Amino acid sequence: MKKIILSVLSIFLLASCAANGPVFKKEAVADNDSMLYIYRPNNMVNCCVAPNVEINGINQGPLKNGGYLFFKLPAGKHKIKIANKSAGFYELSLELELKAGEEYYAKWSVGDLESVDFMLRTSKYSYNLASVDNSKAISEISSLKYSGSLQNR
Repeated sequence: MKKIILSVLSIFLLASCAANGPVFKKEAVADNDSMLYIYRPNNMVNCCVAPNVEINGINQGPLKNGGYLFFKLPAGKHKIKIANKSAGFYELSLELELKAGEEYYAKWSVGDLESVDFMLRTSKYSYNLASVDNSKAISEISSLKYSGSLQNR
């Protein structure tokens, strides 16, 4: 009985860590704005910790496992930072030159295992933040769920 209860609790814990908004849907882009989608594919590594997304120095909130965020931005240069140092996610940044009326995609993902400390029972992974070609991004993001506040949608 104890194992069943622990299994059920584990399932609820993992489900609460993942993005739980609506499944990806393209948003309309105004002629004078750009649309930026930032996404994080599902991965069991660090699945219950969400790095924070920052655009042009303003915190935009967490990017949950299996989730995406979108931002309507004016054309021009924008700096994206993703980090959560307290959770072990070191800061990554990406600068994009956005054009009016265009869509852009950036992917944050867990990379390779860099080190394991068996004495401390810890491991360290690399993380990646990169601009992704639209056709590839759409196939990767299509099953992901919105990670932001539904009030902002």
